[in-house]
Amino acid sequence: MIPRTILPKLLSEAEKPFVSILIGPRQVGKTTLLRMIGQNARRKTTYLDLEDPLDALVLRDGLTSLIAEIGSEPQILFLDEFYRFPDALALFRQLRDRFPAIKVYASGSSSIEVHSHLKQSAVGRVRRTRIFPLSFPEWAHDRADVDLHTWDPWRPLPPRARAAASGLLEEFIVWGGMPELTTTTAELERREILHEIVSLYLEKDIKSLLREEELLGYNQFIRLLCNRIGQLMNRAEYSRILGISTRQVAKQLQVMEHTFVLRSVSTDYSNPTKRLVRAPRIYWYDNGLRNALVRDFRPRRDRPDAGALLENHIFTELEKAADIGTQILFHRTHDQQEIDFILERDRQKILVEVKSAWTRPRVPRAVQGMLDREDVLGAVVLNDDTHEVRESAGKPVLLLPHVLAHRVPAMWDQLKAGGVEAGS
Repeated sequence: MIPRTILPKLLSEAEKPFVSILIGPRQVGKTTLLRMIGQNARRKTTYLDLEDPLDALVLRDGLTSLIAEIGSEPQILFLDEFYRFPDALALFRQLRDRFPAIKVYASGSSSIEVHSHLKQSAVGRVRRTRIFPLSFPEWAHDRADVDLHTWDPWRPLPPRARAAASGLLEEFIVWGGMPELTTTTAELERREILHEIVSLYLEKDIKSLLREEELLGYNQFIRLLCNRIGQLMNRAEYSRILGISTRQVAKQLQVMEHTFVLRSVSTDYSNPTKRLVRAPRIYWYDNGLRNALVRDFRPRRDRPDAGALLENHIFTELEKAADIGTQILFHRTHDQQEIDFILERDRQKILVEVKSAWTRPRVPRAVQGMLDREDVLGAVVLNDDTHEVRESAGKPVLLLPHVLAHRVPAMWDQLKAGGVEAGS
């Protein structure tokens, strides 16, 4: 099994009294993580998949039938797709109050349905953890020549390791990080895996959230947004193209966000300029699923959407690596001054610009224009190959290869200290 970087955090919760809830899209590895936790447990474990009718029978009478089935001794109880049980929060409360030695890990594929089951006060009773598709270093862990996950971003990769990682990255950007893809290198089989995941998503998650008459429009909507990655969200335009109301557009956008298809990224509202574009941007959780919907798995060099795929990949790597205190924003003014991403934590910022195939490595003008702000610690310019430290407005600017994008959220402390020389 692929080592997941989130696993140590989940294992550390085994002795905590709250219910640990894993939320994320289907086929992203939640069930595998539950089983990995069970393999590391030093006590009895019970696994129930509530989409399985036989397992669901164990909860037919709530706590009474559950304890009759599993007993009351200390153990870990795994509840996959727990929201299928009508009153999950009441069950969690009863277990905690009457059987505190039973630790519960639960999983769910739709944050809308998860939220509906936890809409009562759940403070202190649950802890949610988002599970993403594989990050690039997780996906490449047994094929890269170095440990990309822990690599010091200020230290250049050895030339051969960087060349190998760059080749792997081109494959990853097109196919994405759904874990099942690691079981094969055959293109046809990979296509089948991704199309099956998309079909399962539409047939199971979406049908439970939309009315029958809304499903056709949703299929059209999701394909429309496939061609909008990295672009500003325009509800009026979507309404006009699809012939539906803006209220319906808002509902379908909410469904897509809460079923982990896409994410909207807000602008940097703390920027004082009045010329700031306010509309959010759209990014997809996984390039592979998006490419399955548009039915295009050509290499990036042959595609008109090559830049959009790269930018979407960078967003997903930043989000997978960022901690809960870090927000991802962007900056764009009406006169086209733009910074792709801004990482904000404790009211301090790291600017992140994405470049590809530039002829002369340099600090972009928009980055230079924001580095004199007091709340900006420094900047990272992600690019194909250059790895060096520069300075602008007295602050460090790290030119960093795309293969190390996931390391940017780990740079806070060094940027506060003024950065370090690349290679030192």
